[in-house]
Amino acid sequence: MLKIRFPFHGAVLTHRNGVQDANGLTIEVKGIAPLGEAITVNGIPAKRSGERFSANITLAKFENEITAEAIGFQGQAKHTVKVIWDKNSFKRFRFSIDDNSFFLRNILQEKPKYINDNLYLSQLKKLHDEFGVKFTLNLFYETPEKDFNLSMMPTAWKPQFEDNAEWMRMTWHAYNEFPDRPYQYASPQKVGHDYDLIHGEVNRFAGENA
Repeated sequence: MLKIRFPFHGAVLTHRNGVQDANGLTIEVKGIAPLGEAITVNGIPAKRSGERFSANITLAKFENEITAEAIGFQGQAKHTVKVIWDKNSFKRFRFSIDDNSFFLRNILQEKPKYINDNLYLSQLKKLHDEFGVKFTLNLFYETPEKDFNLSMMPTAWKPQFEDNAEWMRMTWHAYNEFPDRPYQYASPQKVGHDYDLIHGEVNRFAGENA
């Protein structure tokens, strides 16, 4: 069976995956094919080593098709994948934290003048100020004890949450921490309901930017 193993279909490739210059990104395409068949990749003859083949090709566009073609005694076969060349790639990361509910309950209970006086948020703010980290906090709608839910959050701190939105966003995680894997067998309607419920409450008490 003819198959391109690298890159896979839909891959986003950068200068870390090959050699980039003014002509494009040159990568080594790798795959497998039946023994004895001549392989080309985008028209370039491939090297063979047992069932494996490889060929260097240059990607010159944002969206690129890579086609391996085999010709042998069984006839002709093709395998095509489409990949993206992210020409201007730079290092970046996303920092998300699961299972959030308690810090909001604490804010409601303690009623601080400034939400960043909350112990949890103060530590995140410190990391942001020192290292430029930006966070996404994945929220439960209610605490496991069911003594707090997002509908109980007032809008009094909304301007402060909006000020924090430059470095802290909040989003859906699940209705509750328990039972485990709550959406493993859930209907699409249940998932959509909980998503809309949590996002609606965040928009209400923290603003759309948050």
